Amino acid sequence: MKINLMLCTGLLLMFVFLSCKKEASVKESEPVAKDSPVKVVDGVLHFSDDQTFVQTMLAINSMSAEQRQAWEKEIGFTSLRSVYDKFNQELDKMEAAQNKDGFFTVKNKYDRVVVWNSAGTSYDINCRGILEAGVVNAEGLVRINDQLLQYSHDQITTSSIQAEGSIGGRKANEHTIIWARDKKNTLARDVTVFDQSALVAYGQAPVLNQLKMGEGSFANASPMESGVEAAAHAQVKIYNFLLNGQNRGFCTVYYFAEHRNWLGILRRVNTINSGFVGDHAVTLNNQGEHMIYSVGDFGGNWVKGPNWSHGLATEHEVVIIASAALKSNPTTVSYIPPSLNNQFVNADYAITEDGSSNNYWKKYVPFGALGYPLRIKIHSVGTYPSPDTHSYILEFK
Repeated sequence: MKINLMLCTGLLLMFVFLSCKKEASVKESEPVAKDSPVKVVDGVLHFSDDQTFVQTMLAINSMSAEQRQAWEKEIGFTSLRSVYDKFNQELDKMEAAQNKDGFFTVKNKYDRVVVWNSAGTSYDINCRGILEAGVVNAEGLVRINDQLLQYSHDQITTSSIQAEGSIGGRKANEHTIIWARDKKNTLARDVTVFDQSALVAYGQAPVLNQLKMGEGSFANASPMESGVEAAAHAQVKIYNFLLNGQNRGFCTVYYFAEHRNWLGILRRVNTINSGFVGDHAVTLNNQGEHMIYSVGDFGGNWVKGPNWSHGLATEHEVVIIASAALKSNPTTVSYIPPSLNNQFVNADYAITEDGSSNNYWKKYVPFGALGYPLRIKIHSVGTYPSPDTHSYILEFK
């Protein structure tokens, strides 16, 4: 009888132990509440709607690398951006040791994460950009409501997911391309002589509750100092998003610098910025009319908003302009720390809109006013064995 009692007690304790272990496992694999607007399923982020997707994407982009990694660990997710960071860290180690074989071993190991040019002398993340790379997994996948999106360097595709629980419920239909990279020169051909030299980011009329994206050409600059071969690059991007008749679009500047390493390969290095400088204005093609927005008094500089505070990083994308609706009606995402919830409020300038349902940014043009172009000054820091530092002034003209 005593043995049976001990056996029963042992089995009960084992049952309690396994139950607790199982519960802990569930908490680790499902750290986000079931009613949360974002979930992680099979390594893919699921968003309840487009608004949550956009807001989360920008909130994550405002995090430091350490904050982003902590957030991903908390929810049980690994983003493409984090894998890309790991790729660069491993290359840095091979560079420090000047290990050529090890360098190319790392290159081959991450062949699905990065896209190399035909000569194998430079590379880019296999995504539309680092902003989006923070919310897609290593395969470029993210789900918004019943749509499964796949991001790559040159296009974004979407496919519908059938209702959960049905036969083949996780199977998507045929892929539809919703964005493709325009590899042509996007300099304006239909603008006045005054802003003919402007660098244009073309947008698209947003469909209700759908994000439409456009981008301009890259502005390039050589370093102000002599030394290792280097260059800086900056690009203006436009995001149009119509939600309940209000445009919640925004514009960003994406920038980075590259130094050529001992193997002749251009590597992206850490940069930091000094903000926009010089007299400038912004032209928006709003319902067929050009509207000019100057920032501060002519002769002054744009003051950096808090969203510029990324510190040193190999690539940056910062919000420079947000629509009035976004600035006035920020959305709070409960599962992200309040301090990181709203990057829009830190944009340097808001666009005044008339509130009509078809009001959108068809074209965004940063250009030189009175002969002074929009400029951004950034600084780069190389890694050992070529730890050179450089400064650049990039002009959108």
